[in-house]
Amino acid sequence: MSPDAPGTYTRDLADLDRITAKVNRLQSQLDDAKIEAAKQIAKTLKSCIAEGHNRTEVLKHSPFSAPKVRAIGEEAGVPPDERYVRSVKDKPEG
Repeated sequence: MSPDAPGTYTRDLADLDRITAKVNRLQSQLDDAKIEAAKQIAKTLKSCIAEGHNRTEVLKHSPFSAPKVRAIGEEAGVPPDERYVRSVKDKPEG
């Protein structure tokens, strides 16, 4: 019998349930890894700024897009990069 040939409904449904459970486990692991990465990005951005490095390097090592990295930084209280502030209202006070 060909591997693509239909089996029994009960067996195929059980296989589908097994694969769905696997996808759900992997999605949960991915979600946990994204949370861990976001925490590390915030920490790294803070040390990057404190030591006077270019925060672009953090972006290069991040699994996220530039807007996501900026949002993570903002949420962590990291001031925006003055070079990329688009308007006066977006600039931090001080």
